[in-house]
Amino acid sequence: MLWKTKALSCFLLVLLLVGTARKTASEVGTRSLGATSRDERRQELSGELRKGIVLLHDARYSDAQIQLEKTYAAALGAGYPDIAARAQGKAGGCQFALRQYRPALRSFLAARLLAQSAGDASSAAALDLNIASLYSEMGDVESAAQWMTGKLDSLSGADRAEMLPKFLIQMATLRARQDRMSEALDLFRQGIAAADKA
Repeated sequence: MLWKTKALSCFLLVLLLVGTARKTASEVGTRSLGATSRDERRQELSGELRKGIVLLHDARYSDAQIQLEKTYAAALGAGYPDIAARAQGKAGGCQFALRQYRPALRSFLAARLLAQSAGDASSAAALDLNIASLYSEMGDVESAAQWMTGKLDSLSGADRAEMLPKFLIQMATLRARQDRMSEALDLFRQGIAAADKA
């Protein structure tokens, strides 16, 4: 009788272990499938972003803006703030090209917040340049210069090396527009040297 109880206990233990193993394998398969679906969704959204960028480069600004705003909403809803930031920033570029300056500024600022939250320093820096350019285009050179001041300090490594020439040239242009020519010339020299080095 004792051996039957032990045998039954062993049998139940084996069933329990086999069931757990199957469940674990099933869970792993589900997690793997979820990760794959997530990767596929990211690729799909990246493809939609590229479509909008192509339209933008083809100077089809209204069509590009529609495509990019749809991509922005989809990426935000799917939990991809980096893609949403890029889409919103490019939509702001469309608005800028169409001379819709206030909407462009709102788009750039929203995109910059998203890029920062996603840890995308390079996109945030590019948006800083766009915002400064927008202020400059609107005739607000002081705001443009203030916007640029200190932004470069937030970049490091490859992002800094890539963005440094652009920042220096943009700042030089702003200083020239402020009639601060000695500063402008020095910044132009630094910007050209940084571009040569890069």
